[in-house]
Formats: sequence, structure tokens, C-alpha cells
Amino acid sequence: MRHTFRPLLFSGFKYRARLPPQHLFTDDELRAIEVPTLIVLAGRSNIHRPHEVVARLEPLNPDIRTEIVPRTTHMLTLQEPDLVTARILDFTGSS
Repeated sequence: MRHTFRPLLFSGFKYRARLPPQHLFTDDELRAIEVPTLIVLAGRSNIHRPHEVVARLEPLNPDIRTEIVPRTTHMLTLQEPDLVTARILDFTGSS
């Protein structure tokens, strides 16, 4: 077992997550969105700054509705599944 586990253990130390390059939408691309869009943002996300996202989106396109859920992280669908589901159903008129 030692000969099997040891290489796995040391390989784990070398692991680095590699995220694909992210596409940053231009203002023109955001203005061009013609369908109603809901963006629910985590208040404590370490992926983005939610207040900056809202401040950028809202003036560019009235078809984009945003909401920040306080005290949640980027895992907000797991932290607040009922809230997220309710927002989606409300937005789509499916409630």
C-alpha cells in the first residue's frame, strides 16, 4: 500500500487548478442582449465583485435584472437553493 499511496500523495501536492480563460463581455455585447436576463450574484463571492457587476450592467441594458444575495459565496445555489429557485420561477413566470 505504501508504494501505491505515496505517489498519489505527492502528486496531490503538485496539483494546481487551471481555470479556462474567462470571457469579459464588452459594453456593446451587453447592450446587444435582447432577451430578459436574470443574474443572481453571491454577496461574498471570491470570483467577482457583485456590486461592481451590478453597477456596470444596470445602466447598459434594462433587460438585465440583477440581485445580490448577501452573506452567500459563489456556491449560492447550494447555500440558498429555495431562494434561487423562487427567483428563477418568478422571473420566468413559472411559479
